[in-house]
Amino acid sequence: MVVRTLRRRFGAGCVPSLFFVGLWLWQAVPAAQAGFVWTTDWKVTNETTSSNNLRGNGIADPPPTDFIQLKAQSSYLSQSPDYTYTSAEYAEREFQLSGFSEPVKVSIQTVIDAWASLDTFGVRATIHGESGIVDNMQGYQRSLIMPGTSHLTLNQTRDIYLTNGTYTFLSSLRPTITPKSVLMVSGAGYIESQMLVNITVVPEPSAIIGIGIGLTLIGLYRRRFRN
Repeated sequence: MVVRTLRRRFGAGCVPSLFFVGLWLWQAVPAAQAGFVWTTDWKVTNETTSSNNLRGNGIADPPPTDFIQLKAQSSYLSQSPDYTYTSAEYAEREFQLSGFSEPVKVSIQTVIDAWASLDTFGVRATIHGESGIVDNMQGYQRSLIMPGTSHLTLNQTRDIYLTNGTYTFLSSLRPTITPKSVLMVSGAGYIESQMLVNITVVPEPSAIIGIGIGLTLIGLYRRRFRN
């Protein structure tokens, strides 16, 4: 009875169109509800170590952005060890994935930019960076030993696949200045660096295709209705 009424009102081809539109809505609604949500603010920890064993830890104010930018520096002065120090930063933030019907691709972009200055051979400047999701961490390292001023950069995007759940995103930046050998050399070195890390979630391909098909069917249905 319902099918006959629909055919009389909208035409013979309306029933398949309405069926497909209903199927699309059934698939698209869960996909539209799926998403990525930060559940906590950034927690940034500053750590400073010096050659005379002084150590300081502090919690910085969380940045107002979704990405995190860490800054750190290190210096080495063999003539005065008391002024040799390393400043590092660590960050973490919790997020949640929900409503996805299959593992979703999470893209992590890491950009490291640093300037290092060495006045002699035998001193090494190294940047240690790390970013990732709890057990799925990836480390980055760049080193140089040539005297003079150098610019160190790194720009890398890594993709991982996660299921629905709550995860902790971690990031750290720690530059160091050390003698290349066991012999203490007479010289000075300095390195200053910053790391920018961003995390994005790529929608499921099936959801994108379903939305496209659904929009097409709705367009065809409206066109038939107008005719």
